[in-house]
Amino acid sequence: MNTTIRKVEASSLSRVSGILIEAADWLKRKGQPLWDAEQLVPAILEKELSYGEYYLAQVDGEDAGVFRFQMEDSLFWPESPADEATYIHRLSVRRSFAGRDVARALVKHAVKLTKEMNRPLLRLDCESTRPKLRTFYEGLGFDLHSLKQVGHFSAARYEMNLTANKSVVTTPEAAPPTS
Repeated sequence: MNTTIRKVEASSLSRVSGILIEAADWLKRKGQPLWDAEQLVPAILEKELSYGEYYLAQVDGEDAGVFRFQMEDSLFWPESPADEATYIHRLSVRRSFAGRDVARALVKHAVKLTKEMNRPLLRLDCESTRPKLRTFYEGLGFDLHSLKQVGHFSAARYEMNLTANKSVVTTPEAAPPTS
């Protein structure tokens, strides 16, 4: 399996949109709606590029997963000092690639980007009511930082301390990641 990850340009946002909409539809069918598909169309994603970057994973040339990488997150981490951390959002993997280490590869790429920026922490959040997803993130090396209520969303906030010589766990993926 040959996995490549690259930064997405605005002209390729339709591919990112397709992955995110697939994840949103899958979660909705499972009775765990998270994102509104209307907010995942390329025009909306293009506006989001001013607040972060999207990265696309391809496996043997086929689009497999995506995440959004941000330098700050004032909504879920308003107390955090600037330059302390980077943030992952919308980590999603196509169902046909679930369990094939795509999410792990995406997180490893985010770790690499964070280290290149000399920031000690990589953070993400997910719904606190999703124990399988939380266990998955913990299995990758993230530690629970805290729970935070943001509007109607109960967030479990996770971070990975990159100065603790901790690396992304290399055991097989145990859960289908979508945050």
